[in-house]
This record gives sequence, structure tokens and C-alpha cells, in this order.
Amino acid sequence: MSATEMKNLFLVEYDRITNLSAPGYDDYEISVFLTNAQRNYIEKKYDPSLNKLGDGFEDSEKRRRELADLIRDGIDAGGTLRTAVSANQNGTHPHGRFFNLPDDLLYLIEERAIITGAGLCNPAGYNINTIKGVAGKYTSILPVTHDYFEANRLNPFKKSNEWLLWRMDFSSFNGKKRVELIGDGTFAIEEYRIRYIAKPSPVITATLTGGMTIEGQVSQQDCKLADITHNEIVRMAVTLALETVGDARYQTQKIESMSNES
Repeated sequence: MSATEMKNLFLVEYDRITNLSAPGYDDYEISVFLTNAQRNYIEKKYDPSLNKLGDGFEDSEKRRRELADLIRDGIDAGGTLRTAVSANQNGTHPHGRFFNLPDDLLYLIEERAIITGAGLCNPAGYNINTIKGVAGKYTSILPVTHDYFEANRLNPFKKSNEWLLWRMDFSSFNGKKRVELIGDGTFAIEEYRIRYIAKPSPVITATLTGGMTIEGQVSQQDCKLADITHNEIVRMAVTLALETVGDARYQTQKIESMSNES
């Protein structure tokens, strides 16, 4: 469904519920409702605690199809890593290294690192081609909290090693979101490889004028999610519109939307 078709469906549904008695909306306002509904949709389908079925990302074939168009790799079409080593390494923990994250990253769904070192154990399936003339291998990553790091950094049975690195979130630098990968000092952390759910561009039903923008965009743009998501996104947008004007039918529409959720 194109952005124009989503707009038309929005107007039909909105007029049906309000019996043509509620305020009208222009393209900018409808685009804001659709964009916000798109964001809410992604959050509800990703997090099982936010939808009535309790199905999160990849918990069912339907969920896989709903968000599949937003999955990105950590290497762009030109072969360049989107997760380059940060230019600023100030503040790392011992044996830690900061890596940049893609600008459009919403949720990480897969991550691993490439490490190098002379004494690495390299069974089949883990080893890769040499990097900088040194044998390297893929290793897994465990997201941890700062409290977990402090409690276990000296624990020989839990601390990071060549089979499992720790990852902690950190502040941005020069507009780039970053994470810190932490090893044990016996190897070098060369690359950070990820797959992730990307933040989609806004849904804009017509080119915006008069200095109006949505997330910095002005040109007409279709929804980037799969077609099977569009009807529900429109219903959610209508609910947001009713909430905005304090329409008494908001709660009824919200309940109806939840009952139609799948």
C-alpha cells in the first residue's frame, strides 16, 4: 500500500468512526499520525509484553514477515563496515574497545566479533582468514550491565574470554552511538559484526511545504514495512488521531484495534 493509499484509508476509517463530525487533518498531520503509528507498531511486535498474543520478534512466522524488511546487516552494499572502531577510545575499561553503531539502528538482533591472537583456539567453524597477518576467529558476545561487569570482572568462571566477549552500551561521540566490547587482554578485538532492526523512514503522504518536516524529511515516502502491516498501522493512526482531539470514541476505537491485533 502506498503512502497515498494509506492516507485515503485513514480518512475513510476516521470519517466512519466520527460520522464526519470531527476536525479534519492535512497531509502533515496525517503523516505524523502514520509515522507515530508505524513506530508504535514496531515496538508492539518486537516486544512480546506489548501485544496481546505475547509473540515477540521471530516468535512466529507472521512476526518474521512483519519486520523482515527492516533487518539490516552490519556491512553496507559497498562492503564497508557500519560498525567501525570509534575514533575516541577515552574511558574504555581495561581490554575494552569502543565501536560505532549504524545511525539507523533500532534494535540489535545478532552480534559477534572477530578477534585475533597468536594463542587462539581455532576449531573448524570458528576460524577465518588471517587479519593483519594474524589468525583470527569469530566469537560470541554477551550484553551485560555495568553492575554485572563490576561484580564479575575478576571471576575466572564468568569474566569475558576468547569464546564470549562482553558488550556494554555507552554514550555517543560526534553523533555516533557506541558500544564497548570487552575481552580479557589475551587477544585483540578487530571487528564488530551485527544484524539489526533499522529505524524506518517516516511515512509521508505528500511532499511537505511551508518548512514542515518529519524527522528531517519532506519528500513523499511510502511505509517501508511489509504490506501485511499497513492496515493495522492505519487503524493505530486513527486511534492516535481520536486521542489527540479527545474524541469520546477514542477508547472504543482503542479496544477495537486491540481486538483486531494479531
